[in-house]
Amino acid sequence: MNNAVKLPVLSERMASIEDFAGKCRCIADIGTDHGLIPIYMVLSGIAEKAVLTDIAKGPLQRALDNVVKYAGGEDDERFSLRLGPGLDTLEEDEADVIIIAGMGGETITDILEADPDIAKAAERLVLQPRTMCAELRKWLASNGYSITDERLAEENGHIAQIMHVVPGKHEYAERFKNEIDYDVPPQLFLNQDPLLDEYIALLKRRAETVLANLENAKEKDAELAEYWEQRLTELKNL
Repeated sequence: MNNAVKLPVLSERMASIEDFAGKCRCIADIGTDHGLIPIYMVLSGIAEKAVLTDIAKGPLQRALDNVVKYAGGEDDERFSLRLGPGLDTLEEDEADVIIIAGMGGETITDILEADPDIAKAAERLVLQPRTMCAELRKWLASNGYSITDERLAEENGHIAQIMHVVPGKHEYAERFKNEIDYDVPPQLFLNQDPLLDEYIALLKRRAETVLANLENAKEKDAELAEYWEQRLTELKNL
């Protein structure tokens, strides 16, 4: 009889998040959706237990279905599934690692801002915003967090930005010296990230599209055009 544990297959993005999360006592996955990352971590012995939360019943049911599928039953005490917003369902010091992935940067900021004691009680956080990444980096730097590592990962034709974050000041925290650093973090250059050139090219194309739209607009906005021209120049100089 083959008693080997069947593990979920993680995408490149999910595998990068799992790698940043690392070995821990309790992993909390906020907005878990399918729950594959915490399920993988527990069943592979990386995490002792997991808290899977979501604000909606549908995603939480998908996570429960996957717990049943991979762990063999919904009564596995290593998994705690909770319905609720953000970090509200967690106790302070309950999770030593917190994942918040696949949301907008503004939503992630709101979650961290709403429950700072719980967020800062964790040893580390893994954040993967879908939008407003630069704004999230600025907020973290101004609100007592240090980004200690970053990574790009491709999924379904999109490049995801993944941040390894620790509460407080850290000697290895990223140093943001220029405005463009918040869009293209220095850590990606230090890591020689294999997707960095593709990511910068994407940002250039976006800037060129915005400039073309501004040029063709009936009402000209010289100040906004100057901003995007400067941004494009900075991207070309990276």
